[in-house]
Amino acid sequence: MRAQRETIRALRWLEPELQAAPEAVRTGWRALVKKAYLNAAYQLLKAKRKKEAAGMLWESYKFRPALRDVR
Repeated sequence: MRAQRETIRALRWLEPELQAAPEAVRTGWRALVKKAYLNAAYQLLKAKRKKEAAGMLWESYKFRPALRDVR
């Protein structure tokens, strides 16, 4: 779980730097952040921490909402 949290932290740290980046780069970054939150949610579910997993899932929706993420 620590690896997932560190990945999210590192990707979110880049957010201010991407304000001037081309749209394609920002789109790719948003996809990476969303995937990191989803991975963290899956790990929390495996650990039977459903409430925290739901919170991570909610965070992932901020980057690119999609119904297919709810499986």
